[in-house]
Amino acid sequence: MQKGIVTKGISGMFSVLIDGKIIQCFARRKLKDDNIVLAGDIVDVDIDNCVIENIKPRKNKLIRPPIANIDRIIIVISCVPEADFYLTDKLLIAARLNNIEPILCFNKIDIKNDLVNEIEQQYLRAGIRFLKVSAKSGYNIDKLIEIMHGGLNCFAGQSAVGKSSLINAILGCNYSEIGDLSAKISRGKNTTRHTEIIAVDDFFVADTPGFSLLKLDNLKYNQLKDYFDEFIPYQNDCKFSSCNHIQEPDCAVIDAVNNGKIAFERHKRYIEIYSELKKEQSYN
Repeated sequence: MQKGIVTKGISGMFSVLIDGKIIQCFARRKLKDDNIVLAGDIVDVDIDNCVIENIKPRKNKLIRPPIANIDRIIIVISCVPEADFYLTDKLLIAARLNNIEPILCFNKIDIKNDLVNEIEQQYLRAGIRFLKVSAKSGYNIDKLIEIMHGGLNCFAGQSAVGKSSLINAILGCNYSEIGDLSAKISRGKNTTRHTEIIAVDDFFVADTPGFSLLKLDNLKYNQLKDYFDEFIPYQNDCKFSSCNHIQEPDCAVIDAVNNGKIAFERHKRYIEIYSELKKEQSYN
């Protein structure tokens, strides 16, 4: 029996990295019945029969996209297409929910954008690590690689922001097909069809489809405030201990927003996500 990491699974066949080599394996029927073998799983393999016998306990797992044991989510945004900060904030919340470190990565920094510094300050105030890069020119790719060392790194974000291009820049080769950007609608073709993990030195890289379909199924709407770190220094000063920082009187968080200590845009999106969760959960 040998231990390995699942790098890909297609139609019941799993690629498992063991001692630097990829072995094609099937899973025992009991694993198919009781569990789902995911990319990122640490597994025990009967090497003689190429069969996955056991899945080790997971640090975390996501079903959409299907992947396990993520250490970091590299959330990629850019100015082209225009950044979807609502999706970005939901990804940041999902990372916290699943014990994953989020890194916010602004790609295409070589394209002039007057808002990038404002965006950076907005998220730095929230305690989010922020890195400006260019997959095209190679700017700060070395810093991104430095951050990624020692773990499994998952790339996420809307189409055409350059996730696959960044992976290619990190690997130093044209590993994956890059989707063309549609000039008419400013959206890219999602060319990633399945989750696949690539081993690079002492870390792993995953390109994952489906993050735009993300839902915060396990988060109660009145717990959302705990996932906006910039609220924490102020919320104990609210008049009501149950304050959700929406429109309650004597809310210290709202005062901080009005005084420029918390980004107005972040608070606005907080209210939107709060309202979405409350509406969904009122029907359940």
